[in-house]
Formats: sequence, structure tokens, C-alpha cells
Amino acid sequence: MKVDVFDYLEKLERSLLEKDKIEMSFARNWASQFDGDAGVYAVYDKDELIYVGETGSLKGRMKDIRRTLNHSFRRSLGEKLYSGHKSYTKATSSKKHIDEIELMLNEYCEANIKISTLIVHLGRKELEEMMTEKYDRLLNTRLKRK
Repeated sequence: MKVDVFDYLEKLERSLLEKDKIEMSFARNWASQFDGDAGVYAVYDKDELIYVGETGSLKGRMKDIRRTLNHSFRRSLGEKLYSGHKSYTKATSSKKHIDEIELMLNEYCEANIKISTLIVHLGRKELEEMMTEKYDRLLNTRLKRK
């Protein structure tokens, strides 16, 4: 039975990685193109996988991913890109980056970030954990604390 679970997760992983990637946008209705179902999403920077996440609502998560206060991906990307900036301070779930960095981050995301999603009703947390362990260069922080 154990092999069957890994086969299932690997099949989901392949499906997610083979899906078309959608360019990130800050247009008001951008998130409406995503399904409201539970699933897993992969974030790419210039076609390199940099983040994997799971959610109970893909559409809701795509709204969140564009806001520093709502998503650790954006905080981690901001830190990676702009921690050397003269006015940089670490963003948290209760404190955004300074306005200048927020604007630069928005521009960077629209120019470089793409996302693929996959509806997954069973095993989405396991898939996220498996991929986070497999791809060690990801910006995921929560799962790496273990």
C-alpha cells in the first residue's frame, strides 16, 4: 500500500509540473480565473520552481499570494530580492515591506512570476510536503522548520 501512495503523489507532482503556467498579475480580476476548489499550486520565477503550496481554495489563495501580509511566499521573495536594500526591514504577517519595496516586488512578480495549479482533494498536504523536501531551493519556510 505504501508504494501506491507514493505513486499517487508522484503522479500528482508530474501533473502539477506539466500544467500551463499563468503569469502573475495585480489586475483586479486576475484571481477569478482560478478554480475555487482545494488544490496545490507551484510558483515559478523565470521558469524555476521556487515555491509549492496547498490550499482549501485555489482562487482564495491566488488573491492572498499577491499581498505581503497574507502570504509567506511574498515575504520570502521580498527578503531574497531586496534584503540588501538600504531601507529593508523584514516583513511579517502584521507588517508589510516599505512602499518602495512593495512596488518593486509587484513589478518583479508581474515580469517574472508564473503559477500553475492542480485541483487535489485528497493528499494535497502530503504532496506539498513531498515536493518541499524534494526541491531544496524552495522559498517555503513553514515546512523547513521541522
